[in-house]
Amino acid sequence: MGAMGGFAFHFLKGIYNSPSGAQLVGGTQVVHLNAPRVDGSFAVWGGLFFAFDCTMVYLHQKEDPWNSIVASAATGGFLSMLQGLGASACSAVFATVAY
Repeated sequence: MGAMGGFAFHFLKGIYNSPSGAQLVGGTQVVHLNAPRVDGSFAVWGGLFFAFDCTMVYLHQKEDPWNSIVASAATGGFLSMLQGLGASACSAVFATVAY
């Protein structure tokens, strides 16, 4: 999902920003430059979410919506830890609300 969405977004962005007559080449160049970053970010987010989700299922001993809610908050907080405690807390709250 991340690969296809990232490809479509960056390809269209490259076509739009390229000069006339070079849209196809510009679109493929932008995809080539940005696809690994987008795909990697999506993979890290998905991997962390499912690791936290499986951990919650193991600790909670049942499958319910709270596992995904807590996993979403933990993923959002964990991914923004380098920006400080405040940013990490805000990201965890936002990730929970967005879920």
